[in-house]
Amino acid sequence: MTSRTYQLAATARDRGTMSDDLHHSHAMVQPLEAEQLLDALAQVTGVPVQFRGYPLGMRANQIPAPPQTGRRFGGEGMGERFLKVFGKPERLLTCECERNDDPGLLQAFQLITGDLMNSLVRDPDNRLGKMLSAGKSDSEMLEEFYLAALCRPPTAMESRKLLALLAAAKDRRAAWEDVLWALLNSKEFPVAEVSVRAEISYDLVMEEEMTFVEGTYRLPGGEWQVFILTTLGEATAPHWTFSQWESRVMGVFARFPRNQRLNKATAETILSEALGVTEWVEVRGPDSMNLR
Repeated sequence: MTSRTYQLAATARDRGTMSDDLHHSHAMVQPLEAEQLLDALAQVTGVPVQFRGYPLGMRANQIPAPPQTGRRFGGEGMGERFLKVFGKPERLLTCECERNDDPGLLQAFQLITGDLMNSLVRDPDNRLGKMLSAGKSDSEMLEEFYLAALCRPPTAMESRKLLALLAAAKDRRAAWEDVLWALLNSKEFPVAEVSVRAEISYDLVMEEEMTFVEGTYRLPGGEWQVFILTTLGEATAPHWTFSQWESRVMGVFARFPRNQRLNKATAETILSEALGVTEWVEVRGPDSMNLR
């Protein structure tokens, strides 16, 4: 996990690099397969899935093939139905081509309103129920769920918004079920990604509240690029775009609302969102003016 290959970013400015799927030139973001996804759901919620003919606690990856269904064998359970919808093959052919990973509407229904998803989230003895019984605070629970589901702590912005939502809820358990459901249906959860560590350099001395931040960053295996962040303008919410300057150097340009504090934490949060970086290391890099 600490090798150069695993530290590469999933995006690159070179089209040739982005089209390469053979030489490990950049990280390949791939959806989890049926068994991996179901095991991940069970692990995050803390609820084992029952498969017909197997003891409780058997993981989906340990099951050789979906059990036969029909009048002789009985109906399929929630776990078997989930695996079938997400493409687990019946192993009737000696070929990996039997697996179907194409996304479809049934997969969306399984994750959004499926019986299995609802049973995992609402189970009284799941991870959520145990943390509530243990008297953990909302901030402790939020960090644990983020680490369990997304392998990262929540950002400052995510923590602020979610903790405010939970504090205003009349039914704490119901509010936490909504948060858990949202994490399991987020774009980050059902894909196989690796952590990305990148370098960042600020042109200015960073203070707690600024109106303009400029600097450079370097993704693993890449070249130095430019970022510019500002609160000058009419932005109603933070948003970013990829830009190209006269020197053909690429980078990130982001605007923040005037009433939002712009500092090192918010700068790295928006850059992480734009570039998929999980950890920033501050170094002395080139001046952004020289690159532009």
